[in-house]
Amino acid sequence: MASPLLHHCLPSPASILAPLPLHLHRHRPLPLPLPLPLPLLHLQHHTSSLSPPQLSPHTVTSVAANCVSADSLHGSSHGGLDGIHGGLHGGFRGLERSRKSVSDKLRFTRIEVIRCEVSSRCARAGGESSLSSGTSGRVGFVQGRIEASMSASGASEAFVPQATASSGSGYGKDQQHVIVVGGGVIGCCTAYYLGKLGVKVTVVEKTEIACAASGKAGGFLALDWCDGSAVQGLARASFALHEQLADELDGKGYGYRRVGSLSVSVEEPRSPQHSSERTPKAGTPAWIDGPIKGTPSAIGTQSTNAQVHPHLFTRAIFSEAQKKYGASLLIGAVQEVKVEGQKVTGVVVDGKLITGDAVVLAMGPWSSRNPLISTLTTISGLKAHSIVLLPKDVNAISAHTLFLKYKTRDGKSMDPEIYPRGTGEVYVCGMSEEVEVPEDPRQIVPRHESTVMLQRVAATVSSHLADAELSVGQACFLPCSEDNVPVIGKLPNLEGAYVATGHSCWGILNAPATGAALAELIVNGVAKTCSLKPFDPSRFVRLRSRR
Repeated sequence: MASPLLHHCLPSPASILAPLPLHLHRHRPLPLPLPLPLPLLHLQHHTSSLSPPQLSPHTVTSVAANCVSADSLHGSSHGGLDGIHGGLHGGFRGLERSRKSVSDKLRFTRIEVIRCEVSSRCARAGGESSLSSGTSGRVGFVQGRIEASMSASGASEAFVPQATASSGSGYGKDQQHVIVVGGGVIGCCTAYYLGKLGVKVTVVEKTEIACAASGKAGGFLALDWCDGSAVQGLARASFALHEQLADELDGKGYGYRRVGSLSVSVEEPRSPQHSSERTPKAGTPAWIDGPIKGTPSAIGTQSTNAQVHPHLFTRAIFSEAQKKYGASLLIGAVQEVKVEGQKVTGVVVDGKLITGDAVVLAMGPWSSRNPLISTLTTISGLKAHSIVLLPKDVNAISAHTLFLKYKTRDGKSMDPEIYPRGTGEVYVCGMSEEVEVPEDPRQIVPRHESTVMLQRVAATVSSHLADAELSVGQACFLPCSEDNVPVIGKLPNLEGAYVATGHSCWGILNAPATGAALAELIVNGVAKTCSLKPFDPSRFVRLRSRR
């Protein structure tokens, strides 16, 4: 029986395909979305034996770009930020206001950053560390080791959520204003490409940028794994755009790199004591020293496969949209999309009307909570689990993503995946379940049994992962459409209303082309990056009319 994740990743009509292990669908000629990987929920306290680099406040301003999301941090290393081992020495003052240019590129080696909750009590006891909002005291940190150079531009630009929308520079009175609802990778890419076309953009996000699946994905990119499906043109265009963006935005800063991919069969030893016998097979990367059955087969090369750190990528592209094109961020809940006649006129955010010429709904698995979409179709969510490991010897692990056919000692079959990252982490995913999507992404918690199983898989495959530190166990919901094809385009019979959702486990891959094509459709009336015809929301109207 096909797993729930496989079921939701199959191209429509799914019923015509026989159930197959997910890893068999990962490469041509059966191109199917993979179990999306995932970086930050229940983040566990991570300590490091490394001393923090000695940085001036000016330098920290530029480097904190992809590491810190906070209203205000200042004070000493005793600043009450529980969970940041050793602190970052030096003053952290007004990071959210800082957009200073720093010409020198900086290199961080294994900087451990986590998301932590800072209570008001900690803020008082922690010296001068403060939160200008004065309420929840939430300080967000991007999880992971950043071993790439970060410059003061591009991905290094400091990103700080604002309590209200800030106006961009250079906007004319008659300039088109588009409101993007949703601060995930789809919404942020759409904002970036709208800005590139000269549009004034406001992104409305309930919590923070990349707070859900976009922050907990695997970030695997494939040129041709969607060939033969409705997503083929979108995927190929988006793979090319990822390469282009990596050149424009300093892709090393968000973990962009080319990778090879292997299909590997693993069978757990009958008894745990035999698992200590480690012998890498000839022709297999040395770090893969577990009980491999047969010879791993190459299912992707560096010419066709790549990866990004999805959380860092999402923040980097939105930071660029802010800095270069004046995009604004409004933190708040969208209560209503305002419609007058047959035209969208804006949105109501926490009781305040924000007017606009068009609205893009990019709300992932929460899309169906909006009546404009729920009256047309249903977007469901598939809960996917993952863990992030921090191996002791990063250099020992090669740039190979692993798609496993895994058999437990009690005979259970699984299809987990392992993604070593250029940022020094190793991401493991593959446990999914169909459960209700909670109202708030901050309410999503992983199943303990699932994260434990993923640790067991990693430890079995590689001794380097067996002694790795668990950075985080997490979960997210993949947005799935009724026919397992993304929903991208103009909503029928309503001027100025657009949607971009339902990308399932290929959201990170397909985000750039989705954003670019949708921006072209909104501004010019036609998409040139790739055809959006297969994703037209009107298909659901036609489908229902035939029933």
